[in-house]
Amino acid sequence: MVKKLIKNKKDIISIFPFLNEEEFYEDRLIGKYGYNKLVISVFDHWLSEEEADKKIASFSTLEMSGSDRKSFFFEKENDILNFYKLIFNNNLLVGINTENFSVYDFLSESDFLNKCKESIREIEFLTLALPEKKVILVGTYDLNIVLYFLDKELIKNILNSIHKSNLFLLK
Repeated sequence: MVKKLIKNKKDIISIFPFLNEEEFYEDRLIGKYGYNKLVISVFDHWLSEEEADKKIASFSTLEMSGSDRKSFFFEKENDILNFYKLIFNNNLLVGINTENFSVYDFLSESDFLNKCKESIREIEFLTLALPEKKVILVGTYDLNIVLYFLDKELIKNILNSIHKSNLFLLK
């Protein structure tokens, strides 16, 4: 599947002006620009500090982790990739490295999933933007994804994809 996407900074800034600001601040995104926020997680609840220490292994520390943590990480990585795959199949996407403002044009699903895997594994963090829906997805170190959106009606398919991927909304 080939998708022609927005390829330059000017086009993206016209849709997501906050990406042009010096720092990507959540409070500015929510306050100044009126975005809503949801947190998508591989966990069904917010973890306590003790739970996080036991369950979360960032990819960079995975080699020092036991086999249970490694299995857990790769299983949950697959759940996240399944979610991203569902989003990719239903939407035009732009991948943005907000540190150097590289813009990625995903010409195939495998290209897209490889970039997402690099982001999950902390090789190159990627912010996903759905320009038509004015939605931003930001992956975090702790196997969570922060979803920023303006129109609650437009994210129904995304919410369905969360459920299909064995992921959870944290409140």
